[in-house]
Amino acid sequence: MQKKSRVRCHRTAAERAEVLAAYRKRNLSPPQFAAEHGLAVSTLYGWLRREQLAPRRQREALIEIPNVLGRRGAAPNVR
Repeated sequence: MQKKSRVRCHRTAAERAEVLAAYRKRNLSPPQFAAEHGLAVSTLYGWLRREQLAPRRQREALIEIPNVLGRRGAAPNVR
């Protein structure tokens, strides 16, 4: 008995966004849609989760911290 070997297909962010847009337009279950497009169901769920978390990651990625120690002049009261 031979095992089925799958070839990994790396898709760009634009291709993933296109697939997810098509998923939202169609009224299919995730397993049905994944089978139609040659995807693993876990891959489809992962893309959906990653897309859902993306705005939060971008928002949390940058934190601005003032540089009070690098100022010339009066030193701040730091202990």
